[in-house]
Amino acid sequence: MEVLNILLCIILPLPLIFLLSRHGRKKLPPGPPTLLFIAKFLLPGRSASYIGPMLRGLHARHGPIFSFWLLRMFVFVDDRHLTHSVLVKGGGNFDGRPPPNGIMQLFFPHGIGTSPYGDYWRLLRRNLNVHALHPSRIRLLEPARQRARNAMLASLRADVGVDASRVITVRPFLARCLFQLIVEMSLGARLGQELIDELQEMNRQIYLAMARFPAFCFFPALSMRKRWAQYKTLRERQSKVLLPLIHSSCGTPCYAGSLLELRVPEEGGRPLTDAEMVSLCSEFMVGAMDASVAMMEWTMGELVNHPDA
Repeated sequence: MEVLNILLCIILPLPLIFLLSRHGRKKLPPGPPTLLFIAKFLLPGRSASYIGPMLRGLHARHGPIFSFWLLRMFVFVDDRHLTHSVLVKGGGNFDGRPPPNGIMQLFFPHGIGTSPYGDYWRLLRRNLNVHALHPSRIRLLEPARQRARNAMLASLRADVGVDASRVITVRPFLARCLFQLIVEMSLGARLGQELIDELQEMNRQIYLAMARFPAFCFFPALSMRKRWAQYKTLRERQSKVLLPLIHSSCGTPCYAGSLLELRVPEEGGRPLTDAEMVSLCSEFMVGAMDASVAMMEWTMGELVNHPDA
């Protein structure tokens, strides 16, 4: 199977030679040849974590702004003055976004991060800020934060036992604590241990699906069938688990409850569909999780290095 994947990665880009010759690079920043980019990144075994070092190397070679073409044009900027010109001075010319790739389209087809800028996107973003991220909502979650913190401390003490010198990997405990809090923010309910375990495992699998960045992500129609079938099964299971929880949050001051009450004025005041609400709740839980755990790990690491703080 691995041999077949490698052969496909070699063969599939060949038609791009013709496409690239037709596309041209007029009035575009410099950048690497498409085939070189594919060889460096899209071969099996590469993951999203390779993007950072690769981009730094390309900036060192091509300058603060470079581009490459892979079915659509990508431009990367690494200079604060150029970034200000693009995002502030020329924001109206660059505030769109390309269609999401296959993985994002599967798991978050109606998410804030995948919807095009416009009235619908602004409606979703405003609702998120008001009903989930506003300081007044955060203050209401103080009891939930205390419960999650106390549960984490109890788990840590139980894991240490009588051996106070035992070394513990803190990340799983932080992840569990934060996920319990995020679920309560999203669904407004204190779920049982078994259901939280299932939601957290689905969350982890979705994050891994995005982080692995399959070699055929730019070619959804040719994506690996077995893996794609697994992702579709995961999405279906996620909808089956989340939908009853979302509908049971009606009247509860939480993110899912706000989605049930939300109406789309530009489309006759219609309510959100089940697919839209599942997509938005899933996006909220996946998006909030890993960044929060990483931030807490980084903070604890800095405190260890600087105990005087």
